[in-house]
Amino acid sequence: MPTAGHPARGPREAAEERAIEGRGRVVVGALCLLLSGAAALFYELVWSHQFAVVFGSSEIATASVLGIYLAGLGAGAALALRRCRSSRRPLVTYALLEGAIALSALAVPWGLSWCQELFYRALATDGLPSAALGGGWLWQLAITTVLLAVPTLCLGASFPYAIRGLVLDDRRAARTTAWLYSANVLGAVTGSLAAGLVVLPAVGIRASTWLGAALSLAAAGLALTLHRRAAPEPPPPSGQPAGGEAFPFVPVVILAGTVSLATQILWTRLLIHFVGSGLYALSILLAAYLLGLAVGSAIAGTVGSRPSRNATGFAVAQLAVAAWSWAAFAALDAWAGGGQPAILAFADRLLRGATIAALTLLPIAAGSGAAFLFAIGARTRSAGDAAPTVARAYQLTALGNLAGGIVLALLVFPRLGFGGSQELLIGLSLLAAALAAWATPSRRLLLPCAGVLALGLLFVPLPAALGVLTFSPLTGGSDPRGVVFAALGTSSSVVLTEQEGEWSLRTNGLAEGSIQPRGVSPSRSAVTRWLGMLPFMARPEATDALVIGLGAGTTAESVPRTVARVAVVEIERQVVEANRSVAAGRRQDPLADPRVELVVNDARDVLNRTRRRFDVVISQPSHPWTAGAANLYTREFFTAVRSRLRPGGVLAQWLGLPFVDAPLLRSVLATLAEVFPYVEVYGPPPGGAIVLLASAEPLDLRLAAPLRAELTALGIGRLEDVAAHWVLSSAGVRAAAQGAEPVTDDRNLLASGAPRVLGRGLGRSRGREVFALHDPLAADVGALSRLALVQRFLAPERVERVALAEPDSAWRQLLLTWLPAAAAREARPRLLSSVLEIAPGDEVARAASLEAARGSIARGSPPPAALRDLTPAESLLVAGWRAAALADWGRLAALDDALAALEPSSPAFWESLLLRAQWRARSGRAAEQRQALALLDALLAHEQTAQALLLYAIAARQADLPAGTLAALSDLSRMPAPQRSPAIDAAARRLLADPEVTAGRGPWAAEVARRLGGGDPPEAR
Repeated sequence: MPTAGHPARGPREAAEERAIEGRGRVVVGALCLLLSGAAALFYELVWSHQFAVVFGSSEIATASVLGIYLAGLGAGAALALRRCRSSRRPLVTYALLEGAIALSALAVPWGLSWCQELFYRALATDGLPSAALGGGWLWQLAITTVLLAVPTLCLGASFPYAIRGLVLDDRRAARTTAWLYSANVLGAVTGSLAAGLVVLPAVGIRASTWLGAALSLAAAGLALTLHRRAAPEPPPPSGQPAGGEAFPFVPVVILAGTVSLATQILWTRLLIHFVGSGLYALSILLAAYLLGLAVGSAIAGTVGSRPSRNATGFAVAQLAVAAWSWAAFAALDAWAGGGQPAILAFADRLLRGATIAALTLLPIAAGSGAAFLFAIGARTRSAGDAAPTVARAYQLTALGNLAGGIVLALLVFPRLGFGGSQELLIGLSLLAAALAAWATPSRRLLLPCAGVLALGLLFVPLPAALGVLTFSPLTGGSDPRGVVFAALGTSSSVVLTEQEGEWSLRTNGLAEGSIQPRGVSPSRSAVTRWLGMLPFMARPEATDALVIGLGAGTTAESVPRTVARVAVVEIERQVVEANRSVAAGRRQDPLADPRVELVVNDARDVLNRTRRRFDVVISQPSHPWTAGAANLYTREFFTAVRSRLRPGGVLAQWLGLPFVDAPLLRSVLATLAEVFPYVEVYGPPPGGAIVLLASAEPLDLRLAAPLRAELTALGIGRLEDVAAHWVLSSAGVRAAAQGAEPVTDDRNLLASGAPRVLGRGLGRSRGREVFALHDPLAADVGALSRLALVQRFLAPERVERVALAEPDSAWRQLLLTWLPAAAAREARPRLLSSVLEIAPGDEVARAASLEAARGSIARGSPPPAALRDLTPAESLLVAGWRAAALADWGRLAALDDALAALEPSSPAFWESLLLRAQWRARSGRAAEQRQALALLDALLAHEQTAQALLLYAIAARQADLPAGTLAALSDLSRMPAPQRSPAIDAAARRLLADPEVTAGRGPWAAEVARRLGGGDPPEAR
């Protein structure tokens, strides 16, 4: 009854008041869902990392976690479908679900840590575990199910309960549902960007989990606040399908769910070629996809006003997904194929990736988001229908996601490749559109549209995406020409291209290594060859080795023959297939080596489950910010390696200097030094990367007799050849690492820091600046020859440091002549004479004096007087030089046995290789010409000179290996002009004039000719 001060309100006023109050509830509810969506993405990113650390990043392990996650969401939605219809306090239930999500998410790291030990013990094996389906996979499923069951069930059930408590207006049921879904997805966008770009890099995994839990609890608190405010009772479901019996809700939602997640996976795999791999890139791409879902659902909420219109909207949305996917894929591949190399800064790379994602992935996702809400709207007649319809849609979408994310992505995509996979998804979208259109009054218009697109797909197939496959996210360059192998693997795309005489291997657009064919010098892969040899110099008695990462196979093939067993672990099966595709033409096939045992799996899973122990572990993950590789630089990984090493065993760890700055390098050193008491660092030629040796026992590199032949092939004859590249001792490592934060699984500084420093990393010169402070050779070189060291140094500033530490002034002045200054070189002969007066028997100084007078000696002049009586080795060189100057190849051949008897430790040895190769290259006999190439391989590994490269080109041509000829000429043309004589350039141009040398290699040959100062060769004209 109305009272004074409270006049009676009419029905219209009461309705308006309820509408205003309802809109306020929806706004607060949208904030709840926004917080919930952000928390969900925190959990998703955290869990993907945590489970990858335990189970590895192989396709089976990743698919297992994804499958359980999606199954949990679907099961949660199914439970909500059964129970939310009768719920009288849906927002209280929603709040309880959010609280359960928070608590169970906090329990996951603890439970995973406990299950980790159980998993490793239960599945321990004496062999090498693979990633194939089997007992290990069943254990993974069981552990993942136990740990993720509660949070994923609650995640799947929470949204339907929120809808049940917030959608109260029959007239706006579908529209309100769409807007609430948009808010939830916008929260996910925010969570993806915040977690991936800021929170995870800044505070790590565990702290990020706590923040996600705080967001869930905040959403729960808001929901309870809403519940305490008086609100109308949620209406019961109508019990009638709003869109009529004809709308095929179940099949079209499953199809749409299949296409949606499969499209996200496929386009993420495409776009990482532009934005790069790693946490930042994946966060950007995930945010673009989620933002598309939010935009699409908002559009559906605005447009879809009645069930029949929503059914038509679903068909239109699926047609739009198909059409845009087709156009965007073709346009992206064409654009990528014309990309020009340009190194971009971190922010610019992210901006480029975000822009491309906004133009390609976001519109596709918008179509998927709109289709999902249109399907819900087509079945929603009243406010009471909203929650059960949403729950049913979530359940069916989860089934479709399982089909798209597991079956298609894991089994079908690798067989079809990018182009074929996109065609399949377009076909599924068209099928969903056709099924939906058949149930609408607009089918006469929509079905022909679907038919036209299907015919277009049939007659104008999509390209193989070679432009994308060869696009580098670091340089932005792409060259689809020369592709000899291309595949879409389960963890990365793999491409092998023929470039400048060798095969270049890339995964996700990032260079992994190069494979030299027969006739091309292996000195091009010097760093990986050193990586395969250095640990065995510290432990020559080693018989069992593990190589982590097959890559181009160069490291595995460089393991010395003294090793009886070589286990190779590779995470991507298509990398193995790429190596096999060129096995017949490569110099050496490591996979044909009977010592090699290959297993396809994540290295961490192998190390944690095998009982086998190794003398040497070689780890070469190329890019420390990418999935899989990022977990192979942490303290926990190095601890696992140490547990698998035999007493005295050695870890050899590769690290690219362009990928780190000084603080990151110090963190890597600190991480290794925390696990191993002895760590040394070497910088193999030509620079740009380092090899870190780590062991529980002292490291003492030596030239053991069983390794002599392979050391010689690597250009190592004396201990100085190795010591010249020794940049940090164990004491230097500890000093450099002091105060640095280690890299851990919880806070992976390399994964978050390396992408930021690309383009401004240490590289060769800046890396030397870091090592200079703790140079192990700056004070005392022991029994090593300072002169032999400075002759091998790559950095002039290191010459100066070692020279200034020499107490004798005459020797000090001589050492300084190895600085680049021309004046210093001119004074060298005089200073050599002075030094030989002091130490007439110093073989290194004698060899340097003889080399300085080489030209005059070859023309018949006597050797320098300071040499006095020549040694037999020196006399051989004099005779050989004079025979070569006269082109008396027979006389030079007669000296071959004596030259071959020289020991690699002799300073005359490397010059003897050149003389022995000279007469063989001109012999006209194929066997001797191939011997010349083998001799020159060792010489070029020791030192690249213009004369040796030209001779290599001549020998390769005579041996009918024209690719080797052009490769040697290419390397020659890249040398600084002062190191090449006009006569050598002229001889090189004559070789380029040979049509057989340039056949099929026109652009490459033209570039070589340009660098040599000549006109275009025949093939390029």
